[in-house]
Amino acid sequence: MGPILAAGNGDKVLLNMLEAAKKVPTTEKLASKLQNEQIQGRLSSKKTPSDVFKLFDLDKNEEAVFSSPFFKSWLSYFSDFNGANPSMKESLHYSFHRYYQDLDLAWIVVGESVMKNPRTVQLAKQLQAERLDYRLRTGTSP
Repeated sequence: MGPILAAGNGDKVLLNMLEAAKKVPTTEKLASKLQNEQIQGRLSSKKTPSDVFKLFDLDKNEEAVFSSPFFKSWLSYFSDFNGANPSMKESLHYSFHRYYQDLDLAWIVVGESVMKNPRTVQLAKQLQAERLDYRLRTGTSP
C-alpha cells in the first residue's frame, strides 16, 4: 500500500502525511504500519542512509537536524541499514558530511541545544568522534 500512496503523492508528501497521522490516535497504528513498509522497501532497494537523509530533508537546516520530526525515523533506518548491509555500512559522519560543509558540521556537533538535550548528546559525541577520526585519517586539521 505504501508504494501506491508514494506513487500518487510523492515520497516527501507521504512522509509528512504519515508523521501527521501518527499523532492522531485513530490513525497512529496504520501510519506506523505504512511507515514500516516504506522503510522495508528502502532497505530492499538498498537506499543508503545518506540518500534517505536527503529524502527526509535533513540536509536543509543544520541547526534543526536533531529536532526534525524525521530524524528519529532516519536514525532507525540508519541502524537497520547498517545491520542488514555490513559491506555497505555508513558512518554517521559520512551521512552528515555528504550534505554539510565542515563549519556546518561543527555547528551540528557542538551546537548548544544539541549538547544540552539528553536525547541527542550521545549522538553528537559519536558524530564528533567520527569527525575527528575522519580528519586524522585524511590529514586535515581538526
